[in-house]
Amino acid sequence: MTGSSVSAASAKFIEGMLVALTPFVVALATAANGETIPPLWRIVVVASTAVIGLAASRQLFRRPRLAKTLFILYSGGVGVAVWPTLSNEPAAALFFGALAIAGFFWLADYDGVVGRDYFRSAAEPELLRTRGAAAAVLSLVLLSLLSEYRGTLFDHVAFLLCGMAAFIFFCRWLAARSEEKFIRRLARLIVAVGAAVLIAAAFFSVMRLVLLIESIALLFIPGYVSSQRHAGEHWWDVFINHPARSLITTFLLLSAVGTLLLRVPAASTNGVSAIDAVFTAVSAVCVTGLTVLNIGSDLTPVGQVFLLVLIQLGGIGIMTIATVALHALGRLSLNQEYTMNQLTDTTAGRGLFESLLLMLRFTFTVELIGALLLSLGFFMHADEPLSIWRGIFTSVSAFCNAGFALDPDNLESYQNNPIVLYTVSALIIAGGLAPAACLAIPRWMSGHSVPEAIRIALVMTAALLAGGTLLILIFEWNHSLAGLDVCAKINNAFFQSVTLRTAGFNSVNIAHSAGPTLLFMMILMFIGGSPGGTAGGIKTTTLAVLLLTFWTNVTGRGEIVVSNRRIRHTTVYRAVTITAAFAAILLASVTMLSATQSEPLIDLAFEAVSALGTVGLSLGATSHLDAVGKLIVAITMFVGRVGPLTIFMLLYDGKGDSARSRCPDARITLT
Repeated sequence: MTGSSVSAASAKFIEGMLVALTPFVVALATAANGETIPPLWRIVVVASTAVIGLAASRQLFRRPRLAKTLFILYSGGVGVAVWPTLSNEPAAALFFGALAIAGFFWLADYDGVVGRDYFRSAAEPELLRTRGAAAAVLSLVLLSLLSEYRGTLFDHVAFLLCGMAAFIFFCRWLAARSEEKFIRRLARLIVAVGAAVLIAAAFFSVMRLVLLIESIALLFIPGYVSSQRHAGEHWWDVFINHPARSLITTFLLLSAVGTLLLRVPAASTNGVSAIDAVFTAVSAVCVTGLTVLNIGSDLTPVGQVFLLVLIQLGGIGIMTIATVALHALGRLSLNQEYTMNQLTDTTAGRGLFESLLLMLRFTFTVELIGALLLSLGFFMHADEPLSIWRGIFTSVSAFCNAGFALDPDNLESYQNNPIVLYTVSALIIAGGLAPAACLAIPRWMSGHSVPEAIRIALVMTAALLAGGTLLILIFEWNHSLAGLDVCAKINNAFFQSVTLRTAGFNSVNIAHSAGPTLLFMMILMFIGGSPGGTAGGIKTTTLAVLLLTFWTNVTGRGEIVVSNRRIRHTTVYRAVTITAAFAAILLASVTMLSATQSEPLIDLAFEAVSALGTVGLSLGATSHLDAVGKLIVAITMFVGRVGPLTIFMLLYDGKGDSARSRCPDARITLT
């Protein structure tokens, strides 16, 4: 499918989505803050915005530049109109913020469609409009389930009109498939029946359930678009055939499903609010460990199982499991295989399927061994009857570098239990390293050669672990480590050095740490683990490239050489870009938290670094965050898991000029 065809299909999809979203935007604006009669200015803005949005959707094919301008005006009008509602509804703010960001990236890549003969039949654009409208309806229903839904009259009318828009598009598609009068009459009958069902659902307060069924049916029942089916492709290929889009889409969907699971009554003892469910689900999927819930008491065994599944899928990647399953069934296309190669950084010497299968085997084997050792350690510690479940939960959480624990004090109760501390440490290190790096450790220790990337990751990991342990011992000997004997101090210092770089477990109260220790902790959290593992941060290899670049410039060498291998300039550029992207997101997160929260700046900065590095440690600010603060931290965790560079990669369309530039050199003074 060419770039123009993707734009044509997505334009019709966006058109259907805009038409379905317009009534809900109007409802949000006119029903803001419980107003009975909205002010005149908001009515004018809403009406104008709705007209502009509909006009923009109609100009996508005809005048792309005009459509872009209208979309900018539409976005501004929507923002002004719905701001009173969004300021008090974090879930709605998250939804419209994500929609605005997605729209921005789509507009940046959309250049219009040359000619009007792209679609093979009149039914194709109607089917795309139907799916766009159905996707909008499904998103609105899920949004209402995640937020504290009030069910005002405006909401009911908006839901009714959104559902009707999707039905009308579906019936137009049905009528366009045949020239027979019977089909057209059947389409009119479906519209009438659909309208009656929706109106009846509004009276019986089951409209959201009906709309949920309708949207899912309209997304999947009509079948494939004929041109896409002929090409052997599907409408979702635009999401899964691009590495950045694949990563973001899968984590978004997994977070949404996790939020719904945690909202199930059987998952919690006293119910979980919408924003707390979003926060916990994102933290689990992004293997961070920050939580506003007491996992052991607020969640039932069912909820704990849900949380553990989210951690496991978020740690090893749901796309890894899906790829192995599809490859086993022989249904993996070349584009999808290329995408997964990019996401998993599969080595050339091993096939994609073999590498992913090795990853799964290594993961489950290490987790099983860890669960057995931890169960033994927990049982010996307090003769706990639930030590097996505690061991399984902690093992998976540790290997995935999630940091969730069933105790309210995390692992502080086990600070004198070396079996628990060192088993969790080993699991964290194994998860933070790629399986290939872990399997190469015996060969590296015996003096044999290993690939440069693996050797750099192992050397940096060992150096950071040793340096972190030493500094924690120096600064925390009479602070958080006070009261422990010498062996326990060494054990806990090593444990905190391990967990600081992405896991989020704590065996001591880090709120009692000294100032220099907190600063060093934030540096370690910013660095993170190694590529290919479950860790976050800029990664150890990125730090190594930056240090080698620094040393090369200080010594005046022309090239960066390590073990008689030259590091290419493109690798240096990528390392600098990753670090700059992390720093930019971190600065934005700290700024927003300091502007909206009343906690001390050091606590908020620590929280932001922990979230971005997917670590999960907190100085106590998490429990004091309001809804806006939780939303900011949740977004930061998500960006940290998929990687800030992945977010910026959405701007890349693959059309860059790879040829060597012939422009003259620019002289820029840096010192």
